Formats: sequence, structure tokens, C-alpha cells
Amino acid sequence: MRPLIRELVDTVVAVVGRDASGLTILDVATGPGEPAFSLAKALPGSLVTATDFAPGMVAEAETRAKEQGLEGKLRFAVADGEDLCDFATGSMDVVTCNCAVFMMPHHDRALAEFHRVLKPGGLLVATAWSTVPEQTDIIRVMMGTCLAMDPDAGKAMQAIKKFATNAQFVEVFRTAGFQNVQSRDVNCPAHIPAASIQGAFIDNAMLQQLWERLEAGGRPTVRQEAEEALVRIAAEQGFLQPDGSLTMPTNVAVMVTGRAAGSR
Repeated sequence: MRPLIRELVDTVVAVVGRDASGLTILDVATGPGEPAFSLAKALPGSLVTATDFAPGMVAEAETRAKEQGLEGKLRFAVADGEDLCDFATGSMDVVTCNCAVFMMPHHDRALAEFHRVLKPGGLLVATAWSTVPEQTDIIRVMMGTCLAMDPDAGKAMQAIKKFATNAQFVEVFRTAGFQNVQSRDVNCPAHIPAASIQGAFIDNAMLQQLWERLEAGGRPTVRQEAEEALVRIAAEQGFLQPDGSLTMPTNVAVMVTGRAAGSR
């Protein structure tokens, strides 16, 4: 389990209790399945629903769930985090969203929806990468790779800088009506095997529109070029290891917890 996922899951378990059962948990923007999978394993008596805006991601998550023996242990749905219309008001005990709120065009709508579907006093746990460049090795390498492929590619990762400061990110939860809002920094050292570099970086959901645009513009090998550029940039910054893997010691994320208004 990746460090940030582990911290998120441990936070949920610490609040609800490891023996909790019958809880309804909604994971928004699950991507290929996390933290939904880890929550389902940690809280086997709960009903976890994994959602994502992209049908392809949901399909991939379902496939991975079968591979991990989780078939039937959680639900999947295509859902827009800004419009969770398929989920009833006050139907969830817990909502999680890992490193995705900042990617949503209207984060205020998303947070309003998170609040709506939570039961009174329900728990929200969300994360975002730090806004301080020196604290996020992975993001700096990804940004450098984007710019190496296209000098005008800043928009591909502009969402990461949506919040000028970490404190501003935390404040939007209070504005959305969440109570007892707390935050803490979580460092997530990363070691990425050579064989996983493409999956971890080039296949990242944040970059797909950029690659598709460049491919449509006549660069069919742009993903391969990007991986080569990424390895070069990582080497320049001292992250490349002799075996071709990448070791990035500093990747700080902000974890925010809050409660929906009302009492349980």
C-alpha cells in the first residue's frame, strides 16, 4: 500500500474503529481503485463504492478488483464528483477523495456534493499535493516532462496549483460547511521500479489530454519520448538509481478531515 493511501485508510479506521460494520463508504475519483480497495480490505464489514468520472478508469478498477480477489466486496459506478446525483442525500458514513479535489473544475460543487451525500456528522477525508514545489519531487519531475514535450503544456498540470497555499486548500472545506476541519502534512517517499515508470507517470490521468493532443497533432511516439525525457530529468535531479528505478524522498501531501454538519 502506498504511503499516502495507507495514511488515508488508517485515518478512516482510527475514526470509525477497525471493527466497524455496516458503514457506507464512497470513494470519489478512485482512478484504478485506491483507496477503495484498501478500505474494503481494512473494513470488510462495510459497503465501499468506488467511483470515477472516466468509464475507462472504472473498468480498470473492476478488473483489478477481480485480480486481487475483491470481486463482490465493493461496488463500482461512473460518477462525476461535482454531481453525485445517483447517491441519496445523507446516505454515506464516509467520503474519501485522494489527490483529486484540485483537479475538479468546480471544486466548490464537488465539496457541496460530498457534504450532501454524507450523513450528519459523517466523515470526509481528502488529500492534495503540497503547493510548495520543493516539497513534491514527483510533481516537479512531471511538470518538467510536460514542458519538455510542449513548452505550452503548463495547463496540463495547472490544476495542481489551483490553491495558492496549503492553508487555502484547507479553508475551502470550512467554506463548504464542514466542521471540525483538521489538516496535517504527510510525506510520501517514493521508490518506483524501472518497469513501473510509465504506469506511474506517463499513464497518469492528469497527463492524458496532453498526450492525446500531441498525438493528434502528429506525434505518435510522444509517450515514449516523454518517458525518455522523464528519466533524463529525474537523473539530472539525482533521483535515478543504477538499476533504472527512481527514488524520490520528498513528496508532501496535505490530508484534510472534516465532519458534515449535524450530529450523529
